[in-house]
Amino acid sequence: GNVPDVAEAVHAWAGDQPLGIVVNNAGVCLDHWRQDQYDQSMAVNVAAPAELTRALIPILAPEAHVVNVSSGYGQLSQVSAGLRKAITACRTVEELYAIPFDRSDPDMPGAMKAPYKVTKCMLNQATQLMARWPEMKGRSVNCICPGWCRTRMGGNMATRSPENGGKTIADLALMDPRPTGKFFSDGKP
Repeated sequence: GNVPDVAEAVHAWAGDQPLGIVVNNAGVCLDHWRQDQYDQSMAVNVAAPAELTRALIPILAPEAHVVNVSSGYGQLSQVSAGLRKAITACRTVEELYAIPFDRSDPDMPGAMKAPYKVTKCMLNQATQLMARWPEMKGRSVNCICPGWCRTRMGGNMATRSPENGGKTIADLALMDPRPTGKFFSDGKP
């Protein structure tokens, strides 16, 4: 569904109970450096987690923790120099959404899983920006790479069970004290 429908369903499900933990785990891993795959990856991997979190702020507990599931592919070293500069220059999530697809980027067309790498890198930056939203004061927002998990996306050759990947996410969601605006891999910033 779309973000407003999901947010409405979560509001209805939660009733009067504030949400203590939100895990944004939706993701799409597309392979080709094309406008359509970039747009779809941007919508699912970047805009959906940020906008769903924004829509849920009214029902987040004062000490709520938001975990965005990212990837080791989302490191700045995985994207071109031009994209690194554009991503790190963003001061709002809306600026991230506005980074245009550049078919002529010399480094991305041949990169494996290019739209996935770029948008997971953007999600990492979005996480830092979300942590600074005034409405998130007292709450935390972090992202995590749960490892290469045997899921539909990770495939059968992946080295980690879905349970172990899920445990890394749960451990971050339950961490105390809770940092904010950080990227974690295997439970470490």
